[in-house]
Amino acid sequence: MPPISVLIKPSSGLCNMKCDYCFYCDETKKRARESYGFMTEQTLKNHFLVGLSVDGTKEIHDCYRHTKDGASAFDRIRSVAKIMDQCGVDYNILTVVTNYHIQVYE
Repeated sequence: MPPISVLIKPSSGLCNMKCDYCFYCDETKKRARESYGFMTEQTLKNHFLVGLSVDGTKEIHDCYRHTKDGASAFDRIRSVAKIMDQCGVDYNILTVVTNYHIQVYE
């Protein structure tokens, strides 16, 4: 069995979701919002990793994770994963486990 890696970190303040359990959304409202970017003709090849957040079945996932307007996020993430699979892009699945997961699966 491959080793399991666990990463615990607040999401970016630029996240486009509004998950019920996320405290970070409220914290970023208190901070000044600065954005830095640059354009270049260079490309980055094979030096990135995409993480898709999927907390379980559609029911479990959408219980906590949804868009800022309250819409379901599960189908949107699933369609992105299919596109990435078709294009051969590697990605990780990031999951938050809560008491709700345990209740559903018991």
